[in-house]
Amino acid sequence: DNKLITSPEALVLPGITRQRVISICYHFKIILLEQKIKKEELSGIEAMFITGTSPGVLPVSKAGNYLFNTDNKLLRGFISEYGSLVKDDIMYRKYVYSKKQ
Repeated sequence: DNKLITSPEALVLPGITRQRVISICYHFKIILLEQKIKKEELSGIEAMFITGTSPGVLPVSKAGNYLFNTDNKLLRGFISEYGSLVKDDIMYRKYVYSKKQ
């Protein structure tokens, strides 16, 4: 439904990767909800992912007995857009570094 649900910031590490994913939501007008999700609500979730420095946006295929769609269009969009942001950042840093030399 063009919606991302994330835990409230007070309950997670508000890292750079999470911030970038949230910025993707704003840029592409994806509804962002910060709320706790109860275990019983997992059956209504289509796709799930975790974020982090090393994995970037990493799909979750299973949590307990709940299965998630790792080929979900919105999820794949987050993976692609986050990858583009990282690539652009690397290119920018290389450019800035080369100008300092």
